[in-house]
Amino acid sequence: MTLVVPDEPGQCAPTVSRPGRRRRHRPDDEVTLILDGALAVMRRNGYAEASVADILDEAGLSTRAFYRHFDSKDALLRAVYRRDADAVAAELRAATEAAPDPVTALEAWLDGFLALFFDHRRAERVAIMVSEGTRRAAGYHEEEERAVATIVAPLIEVLRNGSDSGALRSDAPIRDAYAIYAVATSASGSRRTGEAGRFDRRAAREHVARFCWPALGLDAHDHAGGRRR
Repeated sequence: MTLVVPDEPGQCAPTVSRPGRRRRHRPDDEVTLILDGALAVMRRNGYAEASVADILDEAGLSTRAFYRHFDSKDALLRAVYRRDADAVAAELRAATEAAPDPVTALEAWLDGFLALFFDHRRAERVAIMVSEGTRRAAGYHEEEERAVATIVAPLIEVLRNGSDSGALRSDAPIRDAYAIYAVATSASGSRRTGEAGRFDRRAAREHVARFCWPALGLDAHDHAGGRRR
């Protein structure tokens, strides 16, 4: 939830371009409004056609507010991407750490990752962030590498813990985690469009299990169906 600081009593400082719309916000809340505004405009128009003016209209903020936090639209995109990646990584880490054993934690990571592509609302955001327009933004590929590393990090820990306990076989947890990530991404459809391709969610999960679980010492058939609820 975004917390907005009310106008101070008696204060009125309208801008020329947006009279009557200027409000006082905490810096963190300004950033949140801009990031949320950017997502809303990109959802409607795509990144290439999302102007800073449109984003500020959506956020209800001034040009000055934008440049207090970002030096360009590309910098804003990177911030949107980073916020989403960090939120996904936090969810995946919470799910894996709450699991009672390494095998269940492995399944929890995969289920959470696949939700990015097969949950409608999440898939829509993925589609925005991996579109051709966004991929041309300055610094996009560096931010993408960081996002992947952040999302894979909980899986690396799962494989390390599983290897240490004997529940999983993984002599190279980092390399193995990135391999699982690559297969799961491929099974989920095109990274560039965010589409689910020819797999549904269950089929994508079974595909990952068939290729990856035996290498970890697991029976793919026993674990392909996902966590029991």
